[in-house]
Amino acid sequence: MKTRVVALWQSLFDATEPPWRYLGIVLLFDLPVTAALSLALQGFTGGANPAFTGHSLLEVLLVAGVATAFLETMVLSVILELTKLFLRSTLAVAATAAVISAGLHSLAAPAWGLVIAWAFFLQSLCYLTWQSRSWLAAVAMTAVFHALHNLFPTLLLAAERLRASP
Repeated sequence: MKTRVVALWQSLFDATEPPWRYLGIVLLFDLPVTAALSLALQGFTGGANPAFTGHSLLEVLLVAGVATAFLETMVLSVILELTKLFLRSTLAVAATAAVISAGLHSLAAPAWGLVIAWAFFLQSLCYLTWQSRSWLAAVAMTAVFHALHNLFPTLLLAAERLRASP
């Protein structure tokens, strides 16, 4: 089992993986950790994620799933490129970008930054890995990963709203 996990982890640094397989692997590392962090922090804070009140589910889905994923990937690419000027280690660059991204998200909701730090670390690894193919491949893979990451909490929000509606 340990060998399989290590092999999957090493796949996160391999841009020769088929894109669909890479996305599946990175989501395996992302979603369980992010969900556990979210549930743990929700127990302490009563809610770690923004509520997006006043917006329809369609608006939230389009903004979180498409627009935000692309825009945040563009911002992340700038953060990563600037960080690479000062650090050489891929892991150090990814960790630094994740801390910066988490800090920016904490401005909207303090605990939110803690919940998404891991996801931004993985998004940074994704970008840095796929950049070996091209900048466009890096942006595309990272934006798709980000959109898939956002899809799950958006679907949970939809389920919660449907359950609460009369």
